[in-house]
Amino acid sequence: GRRGGFGRERFWSDRISPLWTDAYDVRFCNALTDIALDEPDCSLHLGVAKAVASVGAPATQYDLASQVRAVEHHLRHLYRQRAVTALAASGVRMHMVGKDWNVAALPGNVKIEPEASYEVLFRLAARARICLDASTYLDGANDRVFSYSLNGAVCVTNAAGYLRDA
Repeated sequence: GRRGGFGRERFWSDRISPLWTDAYDVRFCNALTDIALDEPDCSLHLGVAKAVASVGAPATQYDLASQVRAVEHHLRHLYRQRAVTALAASGVRMHMVGKDWNVAALPGNVKIEPEASYEVLFRLAARARICLDASTYLDGANDRVFSYSLNGAVCVTNAAGYLRDA
């Protein structure tokens, strides 16, 4: 289920309340997060209207765009964590690029690479067989999807709406 199952590998919480500062409307952010997790085929920007309908618009002192960006950032991390944890458990050799993966308690078949520039990331992607794109804009497309494909890697993405139509 969406609220559990990660054991000690769980390092990014479904509920983001502890990460919010006074600059965020916690009820709105948690409602938007819940909608995104409960309705995986609903893009984040469409979930905003549902969150506003369920808890009301954030009070005027809160910047809606900043909150949506923060929730989007959180969801991407959560989606990546779930995919990486599942893949790592399969025993496949993997290279993870970025920060904070060291706290995920991933098995020895996963090599953690430090956060890298786009140039370094794409050099690694050029050697990869499969790359992962985790998106919250399911009908959009990340430039990385195309870059990975140009480098000859299969790109696994949850944002297939645009790609399917295109």
